Amino acid sequence: MQPISAVGPTAMVMLTNKSSRTCTVHGYLGYGGLLADNGAVVTGSSRVAHPGQPVEVTLKPGVSAFSGLKWSSCDKAEPTCKVLGGITVTPPDETTQLTANLIGIDGKPVQQVLTVSAAGFTVGSLQPISQGVVFAS
Repeated sequence: MQPISAVGPTAMVMLTNKSSRTCTVHGYLGYGGLLADNGAVVTGSSRVAHPGQPVEVTLKPGVSAFSGLKWSSCDKAEPTCKVLGGITVTPPDETTQLTANLIGIDGKPVQQVLTVSAAGFTVGSLQPISQGVVFAS
């Protein structure tokens, strides 16, 4: 996951096939939150056909699909504010959650606390290329 701070609380998410076999994905990623102690916390989410309807994406080993993710920040003191130390990602039609790696625009890992309002995440559709997947602020 690559946070894009210049356009607000939004990120580009890359789902990479790390297996030795080709697979196909279609639809939307599922998301959950991780607290600082790696305990799971439920976050709401809504799906949006952004930048367009989901398409079937064939992923050879090492190839990625892309999706946009945005959220509304909140004050940590608000009782409904979720303070996340990480995010879990669930591929379409799967039940296994993966822990997202946060990578800065310089390609280096970042340690970032995310504050997510009660509205949760807005999730874009999976696409075969990264162009256009990041939500505008």
